[in-house]
Parts: sequence; C-alpha cells; structure tokens
Amino acid sequence: MSSKKQATEMKQDQQPQAKDLTGNALKIWTKIKDLDIHLFSLPPSKVEEKFFVQNIEPTKLYLRTAIPAALPALEAAIGPKFDIEMQQQFIVVSEKV
Repeated sequence: MSSKKQATEMKQDQQPQAKDLTGNALKIWTKIKDLDIHLFSLPPSKVEEKFFVQNIEPTKLYLRTAIPAALPALEAAIGPKFDIEMQQQFIVVSEKV
C-alpha cells in the first residue's frame, strides 16, 4: 500500500463521525444529511457527501467542508428551517426558533 493511500485512510479515520454526535447536533444532522444540494453545474449531491461533522458541543451542529462554494448551496437547501453561520473554520447550524 502506498504511503499516500495510507495517509488518506488515516486522515479519514481521524475525522469525527456522525455516530459521535449527541443532542441537537445529532437531530439536526439526521434531518439534513440526506438533503440534496446543488453545486455549480454538477449533479445534485447529498449534504453528507460534501460536509464533515465536527463533534464540538451538542447544542449546535458544527460542519467543515473542503469546498467553499458548498456554503451557499447548503444555505439554499436548509436555510428556511435552520440558522447557518460561519464561526472561524466551522459552519454552525442551529434550528430556527
């Protein structure tokens, strides 16, 4: 196995997983992970394909993405029901009240 492939696998293993989420973070992720988002002229993708969960705290959902243009697509997909904001390197999602 090449060292590049090993590094990629290690990096993926170190990513927080949705199973690590609790509370509101888990509820929000369950509601949005299967929604379609539309990026550029690419076919629709699922939220879970473009965003990585971060287990920071259970009251809000913290996400990261490698695609900066995915943020407007996420806002279009979930904006009516959720508040979305950037905080440092995280995208923070919370339910609207």
